[in-house]
Amino acid sequence: MNTIHSIKSQVTLFLLIAFVTNTIDSAYPPDNAAILYYKAFMLLQEPDNVPTEVMADFIDGKIKSNEHIREHLKYNQSALEFLEEASKIEKCEWALNHSKGFDLPMPELSKARKAAFLLVTDAQKLTEDGNIKEAFSRCLTAHRMANHISSSDLLISNLVGVAIHAKSDKTIRNILSRTSNNAELLVWLKDKIVTISQKQLSLKTILKAESEIAVREMRKEKIADMLNLVPDEDIWKKLPVDSVEKIKQGDEAFFKAGRTYYTNFIKAVQEILNMPYPEAYRKLEELTQKAIKDTSTNPGAVFVVIFAPTLPRLLTLEIRYKTSVNALNSALNIYAHKAKTGQLPDALPAGLPEDLFSGKPFKYEKNADGFILSCQGKDLSRDEIYKYEFKVKK
Repeated sequence: MNTIHSIKSQVTLFLLIAFVTNTIDSAYPPDNAAILYYKAFMLLQEPDNVPTEVMADFIDGKIKSNEHIREHLKYNQSALEFLEEASKIEKCEWALNHSKGFDLPMPELSKARKAAFLLVTDAQKLTEDGNIKEAFSRCLTAHRMANHISSSDLLISNLVGVAIHAKSDKTIRNILSRTSNNAELLVWLKDKIVTISQKQLSLKTILKAESEIAVREMRKEKIADMLNLVPDEDIWKKLPVDSVEKIKQGDEAFFKAGRTYYTNFIKAVQEILNMPYPEAYRKLEELTQKAIKDTSTNPGAVFVVIFAPTLPRLLTLEIRYKTSVNALNSALNIYAHKAKTGQLPDALPAGLPEDLFSGKPFKYEKNADGFILSCQGKDLSRDEIYKYEFKVKK
């Protein structure tokens, strides 16, 4: 891995960092986490000698580390340190020019995914070495970074943030299966997860910010950009055959009507999102289908199809992740009971977070390896009921 080329690259990066960093002691760390994230992203190195599938198996706890995995992590220690520092800073502004609309370049998103991959890889190595609290801390760093990624108020950023949250939670569950008898550590972890989850942006907040950009984009001079937003031919098949031509020929009155229809649509969506999941999901499906139907008599309704993504699916993604977090928090209470008493509880303790698919408590079942928490409501986009299995160290 330490080739002459990579060494030269690292020297260049460190010289650049030294050049752009203010050397006045009082100016470090900066008050903007994004500065340190960008530094970490510059330093990230891909594993040279570890196939992706091998790294994935290690992260999932299926295999033990090898010298190449450990060398990769050692080589990325500077990046890990910057990620840790950045995640602890409250403010995070990514210097995004929102006036560019949906053409806004966001290369930090792909880098953030790689950084999260690195963090959970290091968490598994720390677990293997017996440094359990440090391993959990790496996962918490990924969680805090996910919140920072979502802070740009853009839908794509939020989706990347949710993916990072999910990866971190899965790693935490894997670590818990190997060490679940330290009551003090479990309480510490639960408090941290609760604090982080409270700072996650809601779909309502994200859609509000996204809609403001969309309304600015609904203008004649943005026609080409708008049409490029819908590369999926299946979407156009749902609309009148002349929809594209009407957009191209649209005058200011046409675009104004489109902005009005879209704004009213988003207002209705915001009200629906206050409802319980099953009802909200059905209402969003009905509202989306109505918009598609309205395009035959109100061409401006086509902007809803272009700018409003598949809302029932987005709602499901939010509920799916929040329910997973609730399952983890509930499991930590059960693990804590086991750590204190030596036995798993016979029934689910009262007052634990709920399954948001149904609005009811999780079903609790002990098994030979530990316990299972099952949802009582379905993921309506997949017609599936989720079960979360938690193993207990013997």
